[in-house]
Amino acid sequence: NERAGEYEKLERRQKKRYSLLYILRMTFLAYDRRKLLNRALRAATGGSIVISDRYPSECVGTIDSCCFDEEALAKCSSALSRWLMSQERALCKGLPRPGLLLCLEAPIETTIERDARRLKHDGPDAAAVLRRWELESRPKCSGTPEIGIDTSRPLEETVRTVVRAVWAAL
Repeated sequence: NERAGEYEKLERRQKKRYSLLYILRMTFLAYDRRKLLNRALRAATGGSIVISDRYPSECVGTIDSCCFDEEALAKCSSALSRWLMSQERALCKGLPRPGLLLCLEAPIETTIERDARRLKHDGPDAAAVLRRWELESRPKCSGTPEIGIDTSRPLEETVRTVVRAVWAAL
């Protein structure tokens, strides 16, 4: 009965104990992410400009990145879970790197306010927004060039900034 959001909580992540269902889900997501990024690399190699809304970091535990470190493997008592964790880690290694990272940034107050305006089934959840904001604000651990984009400004201005950044990088 555990929700995936439980693993976004710092105290839960520090325990390094995961349900089999969560481990399986993360392994399937890593497989899917690897397949998608390899397809994107082929398109980019063919001359296409590829834009992704999120990209895996090389730092374990960040959003869309490898979830399980050595400590998590060592604490795991199930052979099946350890094997799945190892598979997830292997799938996350050696992913194609982006040519440029645009890091969209907004103050937490703005992010919570925007979430409150969204029409979501369960309604706004400021605590969940804060957990994800903290996870996404962690260092990227990447050698890839990064450009911070302030998204607290009007949408049209943000889009112009993004377009200029992409063209400048080409």
